[in-house]
Amino acid sequence: MRIMWCNMKRESVFLMVFLIILATSLSSALEIQRVEASGTVYIRADGSIDPPTAPISTIDNVTYTLTGNITSDADGIVIERDNIVLDGAGYTVQGIWSTWGIAGVGLTGRSNDTVENVNVKGFGCGIELSLCYVGKNSIVGNNITNNVHGIYSETVYNDNRISGNNITNNGGDGIWFWHASNDSIIGNNIKANEASGIYLMSSQYNTISENNIADNGIGINAGWEKFDIHSLRNRIFSNNFVNNSVQAGGFEWEPNAWDDGYPSGGNYWSDYSTRYPNAVEIDHSGLWNTPYVIDVSNKDNYPLMPTYGVTIDAHCNTEGTGVAVPIIEDVSATGYATPHTFDSLRGFHTFAVPNTDTSDHRFLQWSTGQTSTAITVSSAGTYTAYYSRSILRSDLDRNNAVNILDLSIAAKAFSSKPGDPNWNPAADLDNNGIINILDVTIVAKDFGRTV
Repeated sequence: MRIMWCNMKRESVFLMVFLIILATSLSSALEIQRVEASGTVYIRADGSIDPPTAPISTIDNVTYTLTGNITSDADGIVIERDNIVLDGAGYTVQGIWSTWGIAGVGLTGRSNDTVENVNVKGFGCGIELSLCYVGKNSIVGNNITNNVHGIYSETVYNDNRISGNNITNNGGDGIWFWHASNDSIIGNNIKANEASGIYLMSSQYNTISENNIADNGIGINAGWEKFDIHSLRNRIFSNNFVNNSVQAGGFEWEPNAWDDGYPSGGNYWSDYSTRYPNAVEIDHSGLWNTPYVIDVSNKDNYPLMPTYGVTIDAHCNTEGTGVAVPIIEDVSATGYATPHTFDSLRGFHTFAVPNTDTSDHRFLQWSTGQTSTAITVSSAGTYTAYYSRSILRSDLDRNNAVNILDLSIAAKAFSSKPGDPNWNPAADLDNNGIINILDVTIVAKDFGRTV
């Protein structure tokens, strides 16, 4: 009995120790998996980072770069220093409570600061600018999603710029301007925000341009408080308003400029053709002739037609291969060679290719049948310039015919050798390093021939 009892006691002790070890292991595993809120990170006025363990680095107290994600149950990052750049480097500032008044990145009273490349989500407002009287702050290239408001800008003036951001799926407004003046909202994707894409509250003299404003409750909205200034004299043009429940609202008695005049035009409205089925284009300009009416005080006088894209290509018929030639658009060099696609075109555009290229390919015609090297287009498609390779080496001026001009070129280079001032390698048709009667004879034999 004594031996059995001792064995049972030993087994009980082993079991107890095992359970303690197991519980400790599970506790440690849970501790490792749990994500702790880091709290607010400050970039102080003296350039220091508080707390110093936060995942932000700087070597010059000017550019501050995130080196990891930040999770916070309060404000995410608060900037207290002017003339700096906060580069998110693609990392995320994540909020735990989407409570109004809590910001992912906050700038109060700041000037000449830039916030870029940050993912911000889960806050009352993703990025907040307030009391920025001197201005010149930039919010550029950030991804601001799933907050109450995307960007909240209160009492900010003078050349603050919001550009190139993706501002989507926020529960309130994508961008909320309150008492903002002389600022700009340019080139942002503002999409699927529950309230408004852009909300202007008592804001004046701002520029809103080149934004994609789509699938929001209201595309752009305006308002004012009692006895306060109205939202007027803003310039709103070159934007795409697409499939918002209400494209624009709240501007009654608040006149704003909705176009940049002719021929620059106004905005694209996805419901335009439904509202104005009899509208026609103005002089191949890409603009509709009937204004888009927002209310009694606001209208877009020159609504934009839908955009289209074209591909300019080139092909050699005799070789059955593609040809790379430079493309000119509307008399200006584009810096592109065939093939290249041009997007977001409106109205008529003229594209041109050279008559010949450096490999002696000669232009024949376009795929549309046009024989001029310039083609004017107004609709989507692929436009191919067809070339052939000349078999007439004696066509010295590359005009697709051998004539007196070619004889004249050979005559001017007669008796010349490489290094002579009148040497012309194209006229050395027999490749013997000297231009003589043999070369002139070749031109004479081909005289009158064409490609």
